Amino acid sequence: MPPYPSLSSKQLRLLACALIFLVAVFIGAGFAYTRATRVIDDAMDYKFRRIALHSWQAPGAASVKYFAGSLDKHRFRVQAVTLAETSPWVKKAVVAIEDHRFFDHSGIDFKRTARAVWDSFANSNRPRGTSSLTQQLARSLYLSTERSYRRKVREALIAMELERRKSKDEILELYLNTVPMGHRASYDLMGLGAASLDLFGKPLNNLDLPQSALLAGLIQQPTSLHPRRRPDAAKERRNLVLAVMRKLGYIDDNQYHSAVAAPLGVLPEQATHNAYSSGQYFIDAVRRELRDLEQPEKPVDVVTTIDPRLQRIAEKTVALYGPKLDKLTAARHKGEKPEIALVALDTHSGAIRALVGGRNFEASQLNHAFSQRQPGSTFKPIVYAAALERSVRYGDFAFTPFTPVDDTPAVFIFNNVAYEPANYGGVVRGLMPARQALALSSNVATVRVALKVGYERVAALAQKVGLRSTQATPSAALGAYEVTPVQLAGAYTPFANRGLALKPYTIESIADRMTGALLYQHNTPAIPALDPTSAYLTTNMLEDVLTWGTGAYARQMGFRLPAAGKTGTDDDGWFAGFTTELLCVVWVGFDDNRDLGLDGSKSALPVWTDFMKEAGNLAPYNKAAKFEKPAAVDRFLAAMAPPPPPPDPELPALSTPRIAADLPLN
Repeated sequence: MPPYPSLSSKQLRLLACALIFLVAVFIGAGFAYTRATRVIDDAMDYKFRRIALHSWQAPGAASVKYFAGSLDKHRFRVQAVTLAETSPWVKKAVVAIEDHRFFDHSGIDFKRTARAVWDSFANSNRPRGTSSLTQQLARSLYLSTERSYRRKVREALIAMELERRKSKDEILELYLNTVPMGHRASYDLMGLGAASLDLFGKPLNNLDLPQSALLAGLIQQPTSLHPRRRPDAAKERRNLVLAVMRKLGYIDDNQYHSAVAAPLGVLPEQATHNAYSSGQYFIDAVRRELRDLEQPEKPVDVVTTIDPRLQRIAEKTVALYGPKLDKLTAARHKGEKPEIALVALDTHSGAIRALVGGRNFEASQLNHAFSQRQPGSTFKPIVYAAALERSVRYGDFAFTPFTPVDDTPAVFIFNNVAYEPANYGGVVRGLMPARQALALSSNVATVRVALKVGYERVAALAQKVGLRSTQATPSAALGAYEVTPVQLAGAYTPFANRGLALKPYTIESIADRMTGALLYQHNTPAIPALDPTSAYLTTNMLEDVLTWGTGAYARQMGFRLPAAGKTGTDDDGWFAGFTTELLCVVWVGFDDNRDLGLDGSKSALPVWTDFMKEAGNLAPYNKAAKFEKPAAVDRFLAAMAPPPPPPDPELPALSTPRIAADLPLN
């Protein structure tokens, strides 16, 4: 056996350098691989199914999953499916057009890549169409869409790791659920399941061959090939997919020719509109609450408070009344359209059963249910409740619904500043019972009551029921401090709930989707804000508003359930009202705070009435009954002076206002 040839020192140095270089390359490749694949986590299957929202289960109704996807600033919807829930035609069409060697490679189709690289050198172009299905998945899950060789390298490394961790079926299922499929309403559609519902109104397992080919063809360019906007381009792409399927032997000639001749079968946009428009403002409210709860970033199932039946009624009511409102305001506002917000609560729990934050979520994502506005006269029940509470609970102040109050003009001095309110339309009635002053929404009388009971007590009660911005000033009595419709709805809960204040909420519970562990359960306790007697007497006064006061139009429109409420007019229009089962607040106004030019009875009240009439046909809201009178009410009223004789219906305004600080209550 011949001896090994000896190496010179120079050759040894070159060999050592080569070995060092190879080791460095190996280490560098390992480092690059580790760094590139570090982003892969065990929950990657759920990355695009992070949140699923479920409805409250009303009596006799099934719970509904009406949203799945992301609620952050990058909103998207996904209709997650398993391969078993997917039509075989969809799987064949996707593999045929996107990666026909998918089941033969280990993440990278080297043959396809080599051909693309050769073509790029020959034609001096950037390589195109080189990504395997697994590489596309790696990019959509973990990488940006920048076009660079660095990203392609990371994409390839992650793809190989995905193939190592997952089976082909698992990768294909992930791909079907995460591939971007365009935009609808204010959301991006993720996955073929969401796109199938949008285009055809049915799940993936019900698609036929031509529909499956159309859906697979859209993956390349879902916006520019959209069949509703560019049907010819979409059909051409679909037929290309069918041709590839025939070439690969997935379909025969008869199936090909039949499918090519088939219409696109896409439904009109309006036919699937509700699936993506319903509840969007409510979903925004859920997002706000989730943010406040600071739940961990993990896949979760959220049981919300929404009643889909009420939500549909609320959205329909707002949509139908919007054009009527436009006509009423057109002359004054030159075609500018006012906004509408509606919030409906369960009176027993504070759960938000329906929420509409505007007329069109696609046009404006500003949720007016959370916009700060002056509530006007809808604040007045807080003033009268504070007076009744002081009389009932502490006995140092004689006040009942029959106590005479004066609405003749007056100047109120506070911190050396004059405040001179006027009644709506300049009407002056003089002395009248407190219940009449509230039913007819007398401004001056209400400020007099606030002065007598104490501005501090009024502000304290307002803050206790959730109107945190209220200050102890005369103008507070007339709703000068801004609130949101959601806050105002919460502030009215003591009147409908025997004095207990409830905080409005949208989330009943949150569970970890992977383990089923309960992460959150709503249990915010009610706050005793009013004595039951004070609450009932205020509610009883508010019933007059609907019987013969400023809200009587609701009865003229045919609303018959026992109810109470209050109109409000500032620059905006308001109505807040409730039955024993359902509380609803409606706001109407402009985003720029201009004067609507309509009082609450003509703007917000019709919306409230139409909503409550239809809601009252559903269980449990149809169980609305008369408000239960506590036994202590009669004893309290009997201890007070008998009611005074009825006042004159109207008195002329006084020429010289008096200083209210120097006057008694009556």
